Amino acid sequence: MNTNVEKYDTQIQPCPLLGMTGFQRDLLLTVALLSGTNPSGKDIMHELESEYGAAVNHGRLYQNLGDLVDTGFIQKLPLDGRTNVYRLTERASTQLHAHYAWEEKCLQSINEETVD
Repeated sequence: MNTNVEKYDTQIQPCPLLGMTGFQRDLLLTVALLSGTNPSGKDIMHELESEYGAAVNHGRLYQNLGDLVDTGFIQKLPLDGRTNVYRLTERASTQLHAHYAWEEKCLQSINEETVD
């Protein structure tokens, strides 16, 4: 058996955002990046497209934003009659920080292997 897998299984706790797609995690991170503004879906889409270097499907974006609203990770607030803005909930902020700590732990494990 691969010793790297064994090390991973025994030393690293499950990802705090387990069950969430990578795209949904990217949405949370993008909303966090745009905090302090009133990010609309279009703003979030433009930021993701800039990061990805590719177009983001409109339907995919809004379906996933809706799912994150439904699960309590994002608040959807009306800005005017046509535009909604999105903000992280306290739950999302807590989970993102926990996820970041988990990623740091994973990467530290990799760094320790390369030093050995």
